[in-house]
Amino acid sequence: MKAAKKAATAQSSKRTGLSKAARDLLSRVRASPSPERVFGLEPAAADAMARGVIDPLIDGAALPFSKLNQYRWYVSELCRLMRTKSGPDLAYCIELLFAKWIGFGLEANTAVFLAGELFDRLAQKPEPEGES
Repeated sequence: MKAAKKAATAQSSKRTGLSKAARDLLSRVRASPSPERVFGLEPAAADAMARGVIDPLIDGAALPFSKLNQYRWYVSELCRLMRTKSGPDLAYCIELLFAKWIGFGLEANTAVFLAGELFDRLAQKPEPEGES
């Protein structure tokens, strides 16, 4: 029975088609606490922080103009998830978000890269305000 469940799990991960980078990111998300810099913030403040991190990457990526707003909307949804969820719940929601936005036409490697950058940068502890 256990062998059958393992085989079914392996088949389901093959069907989702997640890259190694996406699986690695989801593993890191499952194992870590919430991104400290945005968890529990007001939506506008968290979105502004996420845009400050990601907009330079999106603007410098030479993406077609028609895709820019799609990537910004994707990042906004990622930020909302990071503001409200943590650990395994966050990883599950990010996995669903990958499927949704890749289905909408975002390039898979770029979507995973942006999610990883946003998570890594927002997971860092904020620097104390009085120090430089």
